[in-house]
Amino acid sequence: MKELKSKQIYWIMGLFAIIIISLVITNIGGIEEERELLRERILRVSFAGEAVDLTLDEILDLKATNIRTIRRSSTAEDTEIFFTGVPLYEVLNHVFPEALAEAERVTARAADGYTIAYTSDEVLEENNIYLVYAREGEWLEPREEGGDGPFMTVVLQDEFAMRWCKYLTRVTVE
Repeated sequence: MKELKSKQIYWIMGLFAIIIISLVITNIGGIEEERELLRERILRVSFAGEAVDLTLDEILDLKATNIRTIRRSSTAEDTEIFFTGVPLYEVLNHVFPEALAEAERVTARAADGYTIAYTSDEVLEENNIYLVYAREGEWLEPREEGGDGPFMTVVLQDEFAMRWCKYLTRVTVE
């Protein structure tokens, strides 16, 4: 009986090892894809099963807005920051004009897996959510270079920057 339990434990451990190895192999491709989006400064926008890749140059063709915000912190002094970007709804309307009228939410996903959801009403609200690509006149650098970019969402009505999304690589309209 004791020998049977030992064999079952080895089989279960072997099965778990196979599952873990499979998950690692599956995720390696996803990690490399995210790195490529960062490296190439591409934002992947998806709606209704269709995805469109926008380059930084294509985003720069949209009307840029300079925005000022105060980053508040409970542990440090407030910091005034100037960003350059485009209202997120303008980016989405550029790629999928009908999307926000049909959507309930917009999900922003970072290369590191961080994901934040905004309601479509929040996205459509004037002077609220921006897709930014520069801070203080300098490009947002990718994470590997110590930056927060190349893209980031900034929610102006979020007093403590808790709903900002650094290292942004994907936006999905749902």
